Amino acid sequence: MPRLGITLQKAVAAAANVSRKEAGKLVIAGQVAVNGKTCKALAARVIAAQDQLQLRGAPPILAPAVPKMIVDVNEIDTAPLPRLWRYYKPAGLLTTHKDPEGRPTVFDSLPPSLPRVVSVGRLDMQTEGLLLLTDSGQFARMLELPDAKIERLYEVQLVTGSRGIDQQMLHEIEAGIVFADGTRLRKIDVRVVSQGERRATLTMRLREGKKREVRRIWEEHFGFRVRKLQRRAYGPFQIGLLDPGELKEVPPEEVRKMQAIARINLYRTKGDAQGKTNLPKHARRRKLGQEPATAQADQAEQGDGADEAWEHAGAGEREPPERRHAAAPAAN
Repeated sequence: MPRLGITLQKAVAAAANVSRKEAGKLVIAGQVAVNGKTCKALAARVIAAQDQLQLRGAPPILAPAVPKMIVDVNEIDTAPLPRLWRYYKPAGLLTTHKDPEGRPTVFDSLPPSLPRVVSVGRLDMQTEGLLLLTDSGQFARMLELPDAKIERLYEVQLVTGSRGIDQQMLHEIEAGIVFADGTRLRKIDVRVVSQGERRATLTMRLREGKKREVRRIWEEHFGFRVRKLQRRAYGPFQIGLLDPGELKEVPPEEVRKMQAIARINLYRTKGDAQGKTNLPKHARRRKLGQEPATAQADQAEQGDGADEAWEHAGAGEREPPERRHAAAPAAN
């Protein structure tokens, strides 16, 4: 028999517009009441529009309806459109809303006029480059999921000493590394851009975001030192001409395209796992020639990843030739 409602942690995340991690902290700290009684159980279940939530002593509200991560693409045009920003995270900032040690964070550096936002994934303190910010925790989670097939493009500068990068290392990375602690990585596309006597520059394309995985590959697994690590793109969104600390909002039409692409890929992945096509109804009808296609849906169905659908679309400034030499030729 299916369980009713959703977990308290999910409901609080939706009601307070915070990440699930932050929502969990609120619950555990006893700052959430359900129907007038404090509840510290993350897995407690509440029913939308029936149970009442009270956060930090504020007036009670009805538990919100939290949509499943995979929903009908027909709903894209009727659901509130999330806002999305490209931000150049400088090295030296933590990607967290609050640090117990008082170290500087990304969110401390944002303009006060910006609404409350969450990051799409994280970059560690010494990693710089493109960080996407959004006002929707659900949208952020959608873009983070490996099954959404959204690539992250990184540029890595290594101090290699006398060893250098060999072909066997590249093959191991492309096959999927297993660390000594048993952590298994998905395959990664890696390309050597340049290699000198003691240094090397590479680009890496990832479709998941395990903690510090790029640094762990080169420092822990191969024994090199990462001199600089920069994320240059996330899906079709590029760092472009942003300066460190600069923030720029993504146009709504590009957000809508990205939303559609991610949902289509999540549908396909779920359908493949079940051994059947699981595309939304109107996408299946178009494949059968029963419904005229729209430009937006056509773009979403061009390929399995965001790269193909955005081959001719701009998502941020394109980099001038002098800044492209160290990056892979296609947008990630």
